[in-house]
Amino acid sequence: MRVFPIMIWKTFAGRCIYQCQTGTRVYENMIFRWLKFESKAIQTLINKHYPASPALHYIKPLLFMAKQFPDHCCLMGLGGAGAAHALSPFLTSSKITAVEISQEIVDVASRFFMLSTIPNLEVIHQDAFHFIENTPRTFRHIIVDLFNASHFPPHCNNDTFFALCKSRLSKDGILAVNLANRQEQRPIFEMMQRQFGYNMVSIPVEGCANLVILASNSEDNQFLKHYFTTHKQVKRMAWDATWGHLAAIKQRW
Repeated sequence: MRVFPIMIWKTFAGRCIYQCQTGTRVYENMIFRWLKFESKAIQTLINKHYPASPALHYIKPLLFMAKQFPDHCCLMGLGGAGAAHALSPFLTSSKITAVEISQEIVDVASRFFMLSTIPNLEVIHQDAFHFIENTPRTFRHIIVDLFNASHFPPHCNNDTFFALCKSRLSKDGILAVNLANRQEQRPIFEMMQRQFGYNMVSIPVEGCANLVILASNSEDNQFLKHYFTTHKQVKRMAWDATWGHLAAIKQRW
Protein backbone atom coordinates (compact mmCIF):
# COMPACT_ATOMS: atom_id res chain seq x y z
CA MET A 1 0.00 0.00 0.00
CA ARG A 2 1.21 3.47 -0.68
CA VAL A 3 0.51 7.19 -0.54
CA PHE A 4 1.05 9.50 -3.48
CA PRO A 5 0.12 13.00 -4.59
CA ILE A 6 -2.82 13.05 -6.97
CA MET A 7 -1.82 12.90 -10.63
CA ILE A 8 -4.38 15.35 -11.92
CA TRP A 9 -4.42 14.40 -15.59
CA LYS A 10 -4.63 10.67 -14.91
CA THR A 11 -7.52 11.08 -12.49
CA PHE A 12 -9.41 13.75 -14.46
CA ALA A 13 -13.19 13.19 -14.64
CA GLY A 14 -13.02 10.32 -12.18
CA ARG A 15 -16.15 8.92 -10.58
CA CYS A 16 -16.52 6.81 -7.46
CA ILE A 17 -17.64 3.26 -8.28
CA TYR A 18 -17.21 1.73 -4.81
CA GLN A 19 -17.24 3.02 -1.25
CA CYS A 20 -17.49 1.30 2.12
CA GLN A 21 -17.77 2.35 5.75
CA THR A 22 -14.05 1.88 6.42
CA GLY A 23 -13.27 4.71 3.98
CA THR A 24 -11.98 2.51 1.16
CA ARG A 25 -13.01 3.94 -2.22
CA VAL A 26 -12.46 3.00 -5.85
CA TYR A 27 -12.60 5.57 -8.67
CA GLU A 28 -12.26 5.35 -12.41
CA ASN A 29 -12.33 7.31 -15.64
CA MET A 30 -12.05 6.13 -19.23
CA ILE A 31 -8.44 4.97 -18.85
CA PHE A 32 -7.46 4.62 -15.19
CA ARG A 33 -8.83 3.07 -12.02
CA TRP A 34 -7.53 3.99 -8.58
CA LEU A 35 -7.83 3.10 -4.91
CA LYS A 36 -8.04 5.42 -1.91
CA PHE A 37 -8.31 4.79 1.81
CA GLU A 38 -9.46 7.34 4.41
CA SER A 39 -7.31 10.15 3.02
CA LYS A 40 -7.30 11.93 -0.33
CA ALA A 41 -4.06 10.22 -1.32
CA ILE A 42 -4.00 7.62 -4.08
CA GLN A 43 -2.90 4.18 -2.90
CA THR A 44 -3.03 2.38 -6.26
CA LEU A 45 -3.43 3.66 -9.82
CA ILE A 46 -3.59 1.31 -12.79
CA ASN A 47 -4.27 1.65 -16.49
CA LYS A 48 -7.39 -0.46 -17.06
CA HIS A 49 -6.26 -1.41 -20.55
CA TYR A 50 -2.56 -2.02 -19.72
CA PRO A 51 -2.44 -2.88 -16.00
CA ALA A 52 1.17 -4.14 -16.22
CA SER A 53 2.37 -0.64 -17.18
CA PRO A 54 3.17 1.21 -13.92
CA ALA A 55 1.05 4.33 -13.47
CA LEU A 56 2.64 5.56 -10.22
CA HIS A 57 6.30 6.59 -10.32
CA TYR A 58 7.43 4.70 -7.24
CA ILE A 59 6.59 1.30 -8.75
CA LYS A 60 9.59 1.27 -11.09
CA PRO A 61 12.32 1.84 -8.48
CA LEU A 62 10.56 -0.48 -6.04
CA LEU A 63 10.57 -3.35 -8.55
CA PHE A 64 13.84 -2.45 -10.30
CA MET A 65 15.96 -5.29 -8.90
CA ALA A 66 13.19 -7.87 -9.23
CA LYS A 67 13.03 -7.01 -12.92
CA GLN A 68 16.82 -7.39 -13.27
CA PHE A 69 16.95 -10.72 -11.40
CA PRO A 70 13.57 -12.44 -11.85
CA ASP A 71 12.88 -14.95 -9.09
CA HIS A 72 10.35 -15.75 -6.38
CA CYS A 73 8.99 -12.59 -4.73
CA CYS A 74 7.20 -11.86 -1.50
CA LEU A 75 5.10 -8.70 -1.84
CA MET A 76 4.03 -7.32 1.51
CA GLY A 77 0.94 -5.23 0.92
CA LEU A 78 -1.39 -6.00 -1.98
CA GLY A 79 -3.40 -2.79 -2.23
CA GLY A 80 -4.94 -2.58 -5.68
CA ALA A 81 -2.31 -4.95 -7.11
CA GLY A 82 -0.40 -2.27 -9.01
CA ALA A 83 2.97 -3.79 -8.07
CA ALA A 84 1.75 -7.34 -8.70
CA HIS A 85 0.53 -6.43 -12.20
CA ALA A 86 3.85 -4.76 -13.01
CA LEU A 87 5.89 -7.70 -11.68
CA SER A 88 4.01 -10.53 -13.32
CA PRO A 89 5.31 -10.27 -16.92
CA PHE A 90 8.93 -10.55 -15.73
CA LEU A 91 8.32 -13.52 -13.44
CA THR A 92 6.84 -16.00 -15.89
CA SER A 93 8.57 -18.96 -14.20
CA SER A 94 8.41 -17.59 -10.64
CA LYS A 95 5.67 -16.98 -8.11
CA ILE A 96 4.54 -13.72 -6.52
CA THR A 97 3.38 -14.25 -2.94
CA ALA A 98 1.35 -11.23 -1.84
CA VAL A 99 0.63 -10.86 1.88
CA GLU A 100 -2.33 -8.63 2.77
CA ILE A 101 -3.82 -8.13 6.24
CA SER A 102 -7.20 -6.78 5.07
CA GLN A 103 -9.74 -9.17 3.60
CA GLU A 104 -11.67 -6.14 2.36
CA ILE A 105 -8.65 -5.03 0.30
CA VAL A 106 -8.24 -8.54 -1.11
CA ASP A 107 -11.91 -8.51 -2.12
CA VAL A 108 -11.67 -5.01 -3.64
CA ALA A 109 -8.54 -5.95 -5.58
CA SER A 110 -10.26 -9.08 -6.87
CA ARG A 111 -13.41 -7.22 -7.88
CA PHE A 112 -11.95 -4.02 -9.33
CA PHE A 113 -8.25 -4.56 -10.04
CA MET A 114 -8.18 -7.74 -12.13
CA LEU A 115 -6.38 -10.12 -9.77
CA SER A 116 -7.57 -13.10 -11.80
CA THR A 117 -5.48 -11.93 -14.77
CA ILE A 118 -2.21 -12.38 -12.81
CA PRO A 119 -1.49 -16.10 -13.32
CA ASN A 120 1.53 -16.38 -11.02
CA LEU A 121 0.02 -14.53 -8.03
CA GLU A 122 -0.65 -16.20 -4.68
CA VAL A 123 -2.52 -14.06 -2.13
CA ILE A 124 -2.17 -14.82 1.58
CA HIS A 125 -4.61 -13.08 3.93
CA GLN A 126 -2.33 -12.51 6.91
CA ASP A 127 -0.49 -9.86 8.87
CA ALA A 128 2.94 -9.17 7.34
CA PHE A 129 4.84 -9.49 10.62
CA HIS A 130 3.13 -12.78 11.47
CA PHE A 131 3.85 -14.13 8.00
CA ILE A 132 7.54 -13.22 7.90
CA GLU A 133 8.01 -14.49 11.46
CA ASN A 134 6.50 -17.91 10.75
CA THR A 135 7.04 -18.76 7.09
CA PRO A 136 9.68 -21.42 6.38
CA ARG A 137 10.13 -20.06 2.87
CA THR A 138 12.91 -17.85 1.56
CA PHE A 139 12.65 -15.38 -1.31
CA ARG A 140 15.06 -13.74 -3.73
CA HIS A 141 13.03 -10.57 -3.38
CA ILE A 142 11.02 -9.22 -0.46
CA ILE A 143 9.13 -6.09 -1.49
CA VAL A 144 7.61 -4.09 1.35
CA ASP A 145 4.81 -1.76 0.30
CA LEU A 146 2.99 -1.51 3.62
CA PHE A 147 1.12 1.69 4.25
CA ASN A 148 -2.23 2.80 5.58
CA ALA A 149 -3.51 6.28 4.85
CA SER A 150 -0.59 7.94 6.61
CA HIS A 151 1.90 5.58 8.28
CA PHE A 152 4.07 2.50 8.02
CA PRO A 153 2.40 -0.14 10.27
CA PRO A 154 3.69 0.42 13.83
CA HIS A 155 4.10 -3.30 14.58
CA CYS A 156 6.45 -3.59 11.56
CA ASN A 157 8.31 -0.39 12.35
CA ASN A 158 11.03 -2.05 14.43
CA ASP A 159 14.38 -3.82 14.20
CA THR A 160 12.84 -7.25 14.67
CA PHE A 161 10.75 -6.94 11.51
CA PHE A 162 13.73 -6.00 9.34
CA ALA A 163 15.89 -8.72 10.91
CA LEU A 164 13.16 -11.23 10.03
CA CYS A 165 13.02 -9.90 6.47
CA LYS A 166 16.77 -10.41 6.12
CA SER A 167 16.52 -13.93 7.52
CA ARG A 168 13.92 -14.84 4.86
CA LEU A 169 16.05 -13.62 1.95
CA SER A 170 17.87 -16.23 -0.09
CA LYS A 171 21.54 -15.85 -0.92
CA ASP A 172 22.02 -12.58 -2.84
CA GLY A 173 18.41 -11.65 -2.02
CA ILE A 174 17.11 -8.08 -2.16
CA LEU A 175 14.84 -6.24 0.25
CA ALA A 176 12.97 -3.31 -1.32
CA VAL A 177 11.00 -0.92 0.88
CA ASN A 178 8.68 1.92 -0.15
CA LEU A 179 8.41 4.75 2.39
CA ALA A 180 5.99 7.64 1.93
CA ASN A 181 6.02 9.40 5.30
CA ARG A 182 9.08 11.69 5.47
CA GLN A 183 9.22 11.51 9.28
CA GLU A 184 9.55 7.73 9.16
CA GLN A 185 12.13 7.47 6.39
CA ARG A 186 15.30 8.15 8.39
CA PRO A 187 14.46 5.86 11.37
CA ILE A 188 13.56 2.98 9.04
CA PHE A 189 16.68 3.58 6.96
CA GLU A 190 18.74 3.23 10.14
CA MET A 191 16.95 -0.01 11.07
CA MET A 192 17.76 -1.43 7.65
CA GLN A 193 21.34 -0.21 7.91
CA ARG A 194 21.78 -2.11 11.16
CA GLN A 195 20.91 -5.29 9.25
CA PHE A 196 22.58 -4.66 5.89
CA GLY A 197 25.38 -2.19 6.60
CA TYR A 198 26.14 -0.02 3.58
CA ASN A 199 24.98 -2.59 1.02
CA MET A 200 22.01 -0.32 0.37
CA VAL A 201 20.83 2.19 -2.22
CA SER A 202 18.21 4.88 -1.60
CA ILE A 203 16.12 6.14 -4.51
CA PRO A 204 14.11 9.35 -3.98
CA VAL A 205 11.02 9.16 -6.19
CA GLU A 206 10.69 12.15 -8.49
CA GLY A 207 7.67 14.36 -7.99
CA CYS A 208 6.62 13.11 -4.57
CA ALA A 209 7.77 12.47 -1.00
CA ASN A 210 8.35 8.74 -1.44
CA LEU A 211 11.71 7.10 -0.89
CA VAL A 212 12.54 3.56 -2.04
CA ILE A 213 15.33 1.81 -0.14
CA LEU A 214 17.01 -1.30 -1.55
CA ALA A 215 19.21 -3.58 0.56
CA SER A 216 21.22 -6.61 -0.55
CA ASN A 217 21.93 -9.83 1.32
CA SER A 218 24.98 -10.48 -0.87
CA GLU A 219 28.33 -11.38 0.69
CA ASP A 220 29.75 -8.66 -1.55
CA ASN A 221 29.01 -5.59 0.55
CA GLN A 222 29.45 -3.36 -2.51
CA PHE A 223 27.08 -5.33 -4.73
CA LEU A 224 24.38 -2.69 -5.10
CA LYS A 225 26.88 0.13 -5.49
CA HIS A 226 28.69 -1.69 -8.30
CA TYR A 227 25.46 -2.77 -10.00
CA PHE A 228 23.94 0.70 -10.00
CA THR A 229 27.17 2.36 -11.06
CA THR A 230 27.31 0.34 -14.29
CA HIS A 231 23.64 -0.15 -15.20
CA LYS A 232 22.47 1.83 -18.23
CA GLN A 233 19.04 2.53 -16.72
CA VAL A 234 20.59 4.39 -13.78
CA LYS A 235 20.71 8.12 -14.52
CA ARG A 236 23.03 9.06 -11.68
CA MET A 237 24.64 7.68 -8.56
CA ALA A 238 26.14 9.70 -5.70
CA TRP A 239 27.27 9.39 -2.11
CA ASP A 240 25.36 11.29 0.55
CA ALA A 241 26.56 11.66 4.13
CA THR A 242 23.04 11.04 5.46
CA TRP A 243 21.58 8.48 3.05
CA GLY A 244 24.67 6.68 1.76
CA HIS A 245 24.37 5.67 -1.89
CA LEU A 246 21.68 7.73 -3.64
CA ALA A 247 20.48 6.84 -7.13
CA ALA A 248 18.01 7.95 -9.76
CA ILE A 249 16.72 5.60 -12.42
CA LYS A 250 15.09 6.25 -15.76
CA GLN A 251 11.32 5.91 -15.79
CA ARG A 252 11.33 3.86 -18.99
CA TRP A 253 9.88 0.43 -18.18
